[in-house]
Amino acid sequence: MTAHVHFDVEAAVARLIAETENVGQEALAQVGDTDGRAFVMAQTALRLAFISVDKAVMEMANKGASRATVESAMCAMLANIVAGKLDEGGNVGRLWASNFLDYVKMGREGISTMQRTVTTTPMQGGQA
Repeated sequence: MTAHVHFDVEAAVARLIAETENVGQEALAQVGDTDGRAFVMAQTALRLAFISVDKAVMEMANKGASRATVESAMCAMLANIVAGKLDEGGNVGRLWASNFLDYVKMGREGISTMQRTVTTTPMQGGQA
């Protein structure tokens, strides 16, 4: 980060949780089949769990961590998850790789399976 910023972490987390739950409910209302509902519920649950990562990133920013350090750590973590799934091999590894690559392609094309918009505005400031 070029200038030190301060996030109101608890307020941001509360907004992320509320928006994720709202989007999940809206998505459930739009799917009728059992598999679609199961997918939406799983995706919502995983997104809610991932908010802990968002919280950690904001907390690190509040402590002055560089964006490059945080992003490098995130890349290492994600790479280990992907590599671990691919290393499972067999049908699990192939299915996971295929799904993962499909979702990466969709994301790059601007197609999202979960739309949400939460604005978390950092404030200029010193050490939090």
